[in-house]
Amino acid sequence: MKRLLSIAAIVVLMAALFFVVQPARGDVDQRIQALEDELARLKGEQMELKREATAAAAALPAFSYRPGSGILMEAADKSWSLRTHLRLHTWVVFEEGKDQVGRSRGEVAARRVRPTWYFCLNNCFYEAEIALDLDGFQTGSGHSSGADTTNGGILQRAVGYVHFENINPWLPTFYMGADGPADISSYRQGSSNISAQLEYDILSRNAGFNTGRFGTGMGLRWEDVPLRAIGIPGRMRASFTSARHGEGDDGKTSNTDRKSFSVHTQIQPFTQLKNKWLTGLGFSVGAWFCNFDDRASDNGCDELRIRDHGPFGRQDLFRTDSGLIGDGTHHAVTPSFRWAIGPYELRAHGYFQRYENSPIRGRDFLIAHQLNVWSPKGWLTGGVNDRGTFFVGYHFERTDVSCSSTSGSTCEVSNQFHRNRIILNEWDMWYVIQRGMNVGLALLWYDASNLRSGNGRAQENLLETNSTTSGKGGDWLDVILAWRWQF
Repeated sequence: MKRLLSIAAIVVLMAALFFVVQPARGDVDQRIQALEDELARLKGEQMELKREATAAAAALPAFSYRPGSGILMEAADKSWSLRTHLRLHTWVVFEEGKDQVGRSRGEVAARRVRPTWYFCLNNCFYEAEIALDLDGFQTGSGHSSGADTTNGGILQRAVGYVHFENINPWLPTFYMGADGPADISSYRQGSSNISAQLEYDILSRNAGFNTGRFGTGMGLRWEDVPLRAIGIPGRMRASFTSARHGEGDDGKTSNTDRKSFSVHTQIQPFTQLKNKWLTGLGFSVGAWFCNFDDRASDNGCDELRIRDHGPFGRQDLFRTDSGLIGDGTHHAVTPSFRWAIGPYELRAHGYFQRYENSPIRGRDFLIAHQLNVWSPKGWLTGGVNDRGTFFVGYHFERTDVSCSSTSGSTCEVSNQFHRNRIILNEWDMWYVIQRGMNVGLALLWYDASNLRSGNGRAQENLLETNSTTSGKGGDWLDVILAWRWQF
């Protein structure tokens, strides 16, 4: 009986325990399920936040920097972009001649100080280029302040572009504004940032067209157009402008409705071939038609003036009387040639000009060599943008100018001679510190068949004489240490 009672008690106890534990176990399962549900919800929210963060990051503008091209800030969808860069060229100049007339030895020249901004919309279909010229040398705020209205301001570019080539590569870029680009030759210097040659040839730089820009105007240009569609395995670039070349700088008026025109084309017919002898071959030709108006206050072709490169105390080697130039069209034509193979580059350039209804004539030719001597890869390797490259250059140019009147008398403004022959030999050595930055040494040896006499003029300045005899020539050497940086 006692055993039965014990068994019954145990059964009752187990039953009670079962009824007590069962609800607890169900509550635990519910809690576990609730926790699993909460964890799944948090994971979903985390994934959503991650997707939103990724989308937000993708929508932020992208920033990039490339030495030589500057900083680019661009929207993710390319709806807009802003690029900025700085060109800084600093020279230490040692010029032969007297310091009292501006020749300088050991003085620092800020040859180029030009910050530039490019603003783009709609994947750069619309573009604005704004640049400042802060280096002086007859420009800059020091020459446009106060009551001085004869010189330009500090603009280097103020141009708007519409890139129709974004629709079709055969369509041009249209542009208009102030201080816009106007090409006439691709090979008269190469690039002021990376070419061994320090400046353009003397004639084209001094005879109105200068660096290849107009004061105010508009133009069309084609850049890097592939020609395979017409059976030529190469590329082409071309331009046409209707503008005020050499006048109307920084948006000023020339007070005339007569426009000037320039055309230019360059073809590299074999760039898509795998032939080292032909790939680097290129041809360029340009022409400038300057419509001279003797009623206007500013004309881009009102004289033929030849000066050395300076930059301090630039000397007049030849200058015509502007009264000899009447209404008409001034013509300048410049054929050029380039051939590059491996570490070597050859350029040839000519410039021929005449003034309608005027006895003034000018012509020059230039032949230039450039060689990559050494780089970290070894001898005769490297490039002008490759760190550690050492390259050299030499160019020869001869300029002939004349101004013979029908009566046989002189028509040069100093009234001493009517023609001049100017030769320039230039030797250059450069070392590439990094892409967009190099340092170098340039030796410029000039020789002129005639130097103008008189107080402070070239003959007294260079030959250390007080002679007033005309027709006497001479030679001189300028040495320039240069640092070029394209940020």
